[in-house]
Amino acid sequence: MRKLRTHVLASLAVCSLASSTVGCSWKAFDEFEESAPIRVHEQPEKFTLPNYGKVMVTYSATIADKKVSRIVASAGGPSSIAFARAWDGSHVSESAPLLYCSSTTECQTERDFGAALIPFEVWNPGDLGERRGCVFVPGNSTKPESGSDPRLGGRGIVLCETHESPQDFTLGQALVEARGEGANLVYSGFGLPTGHELGALIFGAYSLDNKSLARKNGEFYLQGQARDGTAPPAVPVLLVDPATQKPFSEAADAGDLGFQVVGAFDRAGALVIAVSQPSHQRVLVAVFDGELPGDPVDKIRLRACIEAPDADSPGFGERLLIGDVTGDGDPELFIGNDPASGPQQGTQALFMFPGSGLPLTDATETCPPWNAAADAVKCHDADGVSCKGSAFGASLALGDVNADGKGDLIVGAPFATVGGGQQAGAVWVIPGSATGLEPERSTALTVTSSAMARYGFQVAALHTNDRDEPVASAPGINELFVSMCTPLEAGFGGADLCL
Repeated sequence: MRKLRTHVLASLAVCSLASSTVGCSWKAFDEFEESAPIRVHEQPEKFTLPNYGKVMVTYSATIADKKVSRIVASAGGPSSIAFARAWDGSHVSESAPLLYCSSTTECQTERDFGAALIPFEVWNPGDLGERRGCVFVPGNSTKPESGSDPRLGGRGIVLCETHESPQDFTLGQALVEARGEGANLVYSGFGLPTGHELGALIFGAYSLDNKSLARKNGEFYLQGQARDGTAPPAVPVLLVDPATQKPFSEAADAGDLGFQVVGAFDRAGALVIAVSQPSHQRVLVAVFDGELPGDPVDKIRLRACIEAPDADSPGFGERLLIGDVTGDGDPELFIGNDPASGPQQGTQALFMFPGSGLPLTDATETCPPWNAAADAVKCHDADGVSCKGSAFGASLALGDVNADGKGDLIVGAPFATVGGGQQAGAVWVIPGSATGLEPERSTALTVTSSAMARYGFQVAALHTNDRDEPVASAPGINELFVSMCTPLEAGFGGADLCL
């Protein structure tokens, strides 16, 4: 593995884009290596595929009594999976990354393995086989499975930092039936806190036809916790359409329901779940109420149906994010399209729906709209970086970058031209406040002028001491970048906040 290095030129680029701040230091880099503005994680030597970082997530977990944070990346599917040990609880880590599934014999899922990564903290809790720092990796296996057509197999694998060997298991008959012949399942989801009644994680899956690219059989599912090394099958969540009294997934045009699935807790501790359906240009919002009777899956109730504010903005729901940017405890919803691909390529449309708009009662006869108007999230040109044609909104993440208790929006723009380099890529960080986002205070980060680097193809937030650091991948040059000490306003910075 090539050594994790401090990226001097990238640091200078950040300073040039935020010259009004004092967050960048010009000291000799060897004097403050642990507080360098940019940390670079290069593709591990044994990771031989191109496009390292095409899929990327972060997670925090308690490992050996320390709260650590990691970056997990693949090249899409099929691919090896690398765990970059970025933060070791009190300092930037120099440890070598963990590399999983570098051969087809190590992980049994063969097709699309690595196309989706869903992190969560603990697998098989409370038993001798407990695993920590985990990522759920669903796939589309071609290997025979008991009781099912070998062409239709659906499997999942859990990789955990504390164990060298992956755990491979069948996702269940519901996923086998949803996939169908001549298609692959496409996944999205999020992890649940350890011990949550709903299980380990929630994920969406829809069937993508390999020839026609038609999307169908969309649904979202609960994946229970493993017990004694045995994982239960995934359980479908059947949200009922109040207009028809039938599950949305049973409609003839269910399409890509579950294209994106995200969740966050509100101020009362209720889990708010958002499920997108771009083929219908809408997002369904449900709430898990643990006080209701019945099985856990029956406690997830529909609250709202969010339609696209602009009927002429295709792809509404291809990008979905939930989190609190105002600090009031109620999560905002960010919904947009993917301006980097599809028929709407180049069309940048991103909206924020205030957390106060969530209806307070379950949907009954009709599906109510969100009770607050959406705010368009606009890109603001930075010094040397134009928003035009940048694919602003191609990736989204949320983190408390300036440690003020309010989430800050991290937005990838992988097609941005930087220093003449087309599609070199940029990342915008937009601070949150008590009144919402403040785009006029946004900071644009760049790390390279290499054409086709596509920095910002994926973005995430890495938790460190008491704040989060923006992370972005550049699959065109096979690197991941952590931007330490990101300046959000004049006066921000200093050793206390720059680690």
